[in-house]
Amino acid sequence: MLAQKIKFVSSVVLFGTLTVILYYLNMPPVITVFFRGSLGFLTVMVVMFAMGKRPDFKAIKSNLLWLIVSGAALGINWVFLFSAYNYVGVAVATLINYMAPMFAIFLSAFIYKERLSLAKLLCIIVTFIGVVFASGIFGKKVDFFNPIGILIAGIATLSFVVIIFCNKKFKDISFYDKTTFQLGTSAIVVLPFALNVFGDLDRAFDLKTIVLIAIVGIVQTGIAYCFYFDGIGKLPIQTSSILGYIEPALAVILSMTVLKQPTSVIGILGAILVIGGAIASEIVGRKQFVVKMD
Repeated sequence: MLAQKIKFVSSVVLFGTLTVILYYLNMPPVITVFFRGSLGFLTVMVVMFAMGKRPDFKAIKSNLLWLIVSGAALGINWVFLFSAYNYVGVAVATLINYMAPMFAIFLSAFIYKERLSLAKLLCIIVTFIGVVFASGIFGKKVDFFNPIGILIAGIATLSFVVIIFCNKKFKDISFYDKTTFQLGTSAIVVLPFALNVFGDLDRAFDLKTIVLIAIVGIVQTGIAYCFYFDGIGKLPIQTSSILGYIEPALAVILSMTVLKQPTSVIGILGAILVIGGAIASEIVGRKQFVVKMD
């Protein structure tokens, strides 16, 4: 169990430190997403074959629609999330993006008529208040609040919600088959836009750029996903869900320390509310206080 926890935590740490590499890479989001998706796809495929695993084409075919939708949503999520970093900073964009599980819980009550516990409803409210605080709308510097950036991050969040709902539709397909298809699809979806941007790049792909792209695609995507799957498959769901929030917490900390992006006491409080509310939602589970959304 300890080995699985180490692998899982390693994966979310790699995900959480991605923002630092992206900062120094400084490439258009569509270019970054294309290389992240394609290199991640190739890396996971290599690992699969090295482990003696082969794609289950029957399972892929039976889940094809949701694989395509979720893969496209993954590409859209990355493009808009990376774009939002430039408008509202890493901390705010990440926190807004991580509202997706809360939105999914709330929407499930209406779409699937799932029961929503009062405790989880309170957690949703707390995380929403946290995002409002973190957005900068109450900060001393009014110009730090960027409506365009908030909108872009919101689109990233909606695409994240689509991915969550697609995951509910998958049947009898392995993590590896699902992820390789999603990563490949994400690269294909942004390829036309990436080709359009390639000609406008002011600089060539020097050694530094190539190394950083390799780190993003191979290490922080391909290898990170492999660690993630190996860990999540053998850990209790609640444990992996809670440990997963290391990623946004780390991204917020790095944005303030390494990237030196502006924040405020209210912003820090907002980050605590978002991450704390999300973790509390995982802990409380389904308690006896239940509200039926009809």
